[in-house]
Amino acid sequence: MTDPHEFDERATKHNPEQTAEPPVDRPAEPDEFSFLPEDADRVGIGSALPAHRRISVSREGGSVVSAIEWGSHPPQVTLLHGAGLNAHTWDPTVLCLNVGTLAIDLPGHGDSTWRDDADYTPARNAEAVADVLTELGGGPQVIVGQSLGGLTGIVLAATHPELVSHLILVDIVPTLPPGEEHGEPVAPTPPPTASVPVSTGAPVTDPGGGEPTATPGKPTLAQIREFMTGQRRYESRDAIIDRALAFGYGPDRGALTRGVTLNTRRRDDGQYEFKHHLAHLDPEVAMAAGKDTSALWEPLASLSIPVLLIRGRHGVVDTAQVAEFLRRAPGDDVVDLDSGHNVQEDSPAALADLIRAFGERPSPV
Repeated sequence: MTDPHEFDERATKHNPEQTAEPPVDRPAEPDEFSFLPEDADRVGIGSALPAHRRISVSREGGSVVSAIEWGSHPPQVTLLHGAGLNAHTWDPTVLCLNVGTLAIDLPGHGDSTWRDDADYTPARNAEAVADVLTELGGGPQVIVGQSLGGLTGIVLAATHPELVSHLILVDIVPTLPPGEEHGEPVAPTPPPTASVPVSTGAPVTDPGGGEPTATPGKPTLAQIREFMTGQRRYESRDAIIDRALAFGYGPDRGALTRGVTLNTRRRDDGQYEFKHHLAHLDPEVAMAAGKDTSALWEPLASLSIPVLLIRGRHGVVDTAQVAEFLRRAPGDDVVDLDSGHNVQEDSPAALADLIRAFGERPSPV
């Protein structure tokens, strides 16, 4: 194992296609933390930034899991991003959170190693996250997982209960059991009593509202999948931003510039490509990790720790899934936020308030 506290600006091991450093006659690539002052201004915290550094942990077999450690060590909160994203998606939320936090690049994403077998299922991801948390030795964590990261969090909590004190699922639940995908939603149980303060601007609401629909700046799940697995090489980052705008990403070009810059790299030939492995795989392979996750309902329902579902009103969790969540985990909570699927980017301050408050709930771990 490497020293988990050693600085590592870029993960030391990537996939075989990783490009070398760009020729000296090209402008240097921007520093990965260069957007933090802009993020801090956006969320209104001023110029005082928490301590931050990139770390890496080597796993058996030579792969590397990269992460960003924020604030005091050891971390109290661990953040797991969705498919096609990376640890930087959480930057605005972390700036609002102001507690010791670890944001992990899941395998095949960001600066973490690509898997030769392209297996990025929640089970494989959970193994990698468990190795990192065990190496850091920070004790039980408040695990916050968005999309694929949330499914990973379910497996992690079920297989390594000593590492998870609370679980927050951000706009994700397992897929509906086979045969129920197009059936009538189960009538939801009454909304749970709020266990987090409603003063955060994110009140607990009736989850039986309207189905998520396409909204400007908030792409649908189908749009997200098509964008992720389509074009692989681009002449410029501006070309990627143009395509993202065409697919409904947003909210504006400035925000997309940040996200695209932190999720792409320049190749030897001067073209640009996404850093995550999914963009370089056959679409069916790339989407396999989240295609049928209905088997995760059982471990989710068996958890004895507090679980919170945060649903983006314009995200991908529909009312049938929320009803299933409340049916299988009636003691847990659901909160709606006025955001798309990437809640951590759309509503970082409200999300940070919820994480901080929910983490104070008593837990058996």
